[in-house]
Amino acid sequence: AAAAVYATLDAHLAARRFMEGEQFTLADIALGTFARRWLGVEGVTKPALPNLERWFALVATRPGFREFVAPPMS
Repeated sequence: AAAAVYATLDAHLAARRFMEGEQFTLADIALGTFARRWLGVEGVTKPALPNLERWFALVATRPGFREFVAPPMS
């Protein structure tokens, strides 16, 4: 079931840089945390998802995403 969701995201990203088009948005942050779980699982055979992997590599470099995923300790 989850694989179908990731395949849908991969297809959606085929014609887009980010989830909403050319702009990095909150949707990328929210879905990036979801995608991180899938992409980070080791030892599980996953279908090729080149668009999702490309997008996640781009999102992971964004300060907004990094701050959301690992907020600084206070």
